[in-house]
Amino acid sequence: MFKKVANLSFIAGITSILNFFLNFILARFYPVEIFAKYGSIFAIVNIAAILTTVGYESLILRFTDESSFVGLLRSSLISFFLASTLVFVSSVFVFVYYYNVDFYESLIWSTLGPFLGISALRVSYYVNSNLQYRAQLLEKLLKTILCVFFISVNLYFFGSESSLGISLSFFCANILVLFISSFFIGKRISKTTGGDGTDFIWPNWALFFIALVVVLQANLDVLLLSKLESEINLALFLVAQKLAIASNIVILTVNTVLVPYVLKSNVESEIKKNLNIGLYISIFASLVFLSTCFLFGRNILTLFGPEYVEADNVLNFIALNMLISVIFGQTFTLMKTWGYEKYLLLFITISILLKISITIIFHEYFSLIHYVIVSIFCTFLWNLLCLIYLKVKTGINPSIFRMWN
Repeated sequence: MFKKVANLSFIAGITSILNFFLNFILARFYPVEIFAKYGSIFAIVNIAAILTTVGYESLILRFTDESSFVGLLRSSLISFFLASTLVFVSSVFVFVYYYNVDFYESLIWSTLGPFLGISALRVSYYVNSNLQYRAQLLEKLLKTILCVFFISVNLYFFGSESSLGISLSFFCANILVLFISSFFIGKRISKTTGGDGTDFIWPNWALFFIALVVVLQANLDVLLLSKLESEINLALFLVAQKLAIASNIVILTVNTVLVPYVLKSNVESEIKKNLNIGLYISIFASLVFLSTCFLFGRNILTLFGPEYVEADNVLNFIALNMLISVIFGQTFTLMKTWGYEKYLLLFITISILLKISITIIFHEYFSLIHYVIVSIFCTFLWNLLCLIYLKVKTGINPSIFRMWN
């Protein structure tokens, strides 16, 4: 398994470099106000994507009943198309009336939520079928390559005066990956013998709301900053956040690989072994990123433009926030896959409500650093609650703190 994790981490590393280059292009060659607008819109797109999946991506990921698997896929697609219709219309309304996006451009942006949603379903299918390489190569690496290509072409021929070219670039990249990936999945499903697919399988609503609060938590700072701060402050935060997300791809890949092994493990020693592999690789990746930010953060940010150098402290604190999440290990994965979804949902919801309350009450006294500090505290809180709950219920401590037990 270690070799598989290493290979997938290598692919994720290449994807991270390309993501860095993609955000470099967007921040360096587009005006600050367009980059800030792009970040605000994509926060809504990320939330829309989760709404279109209706929780089926988590259900497919952990589904083991082969006799009903075709029925699950059919149910997920029916629900996806119904949800996507509502999400598309709602997204157009939000973009036009709350973010002042041109109507025709908002139509393009509104397709990205469903595109990312169906991509999440495909990734879950790949992971369930032990095809993580295909998930990484098609849904991550190829998509990023295409985004970089189309953004570069748009800049060369049409310039950087409008965000319309950005929306069209993401649209083209996603639709090409959709066709390619669907071809491979269609061929594989045609060979599946998991029932006739006539029974409708309802989603796990707890898993759906967990996915929703997680993506809301990840995008909450951008949503709040877009309404409470200036465009330049939002852009500064976005550059730091995008850099962190690019580096986080390796950690997410490790987690994706570990999920099937954790689900199938019944022996405690084997579970701990798998958790240790993920913990050590994730901590190493986070420490490398944190060290890089402290040592070379200003130099890296200079590449994006002189106006973004002021985000160096924000970048350092976001890197610290990532490390705090990592030191708790696979608390989120274990809570989600071992039947403790309701408590996981409760703990994350508490942290979100606390974050919103603190920000709204004190935002007049906040600098950008304070927003990240609140995020660090809330991240620590829900992870700690999950860790305590797992320790009490199962006796397993997936965090780095077990080294001092």
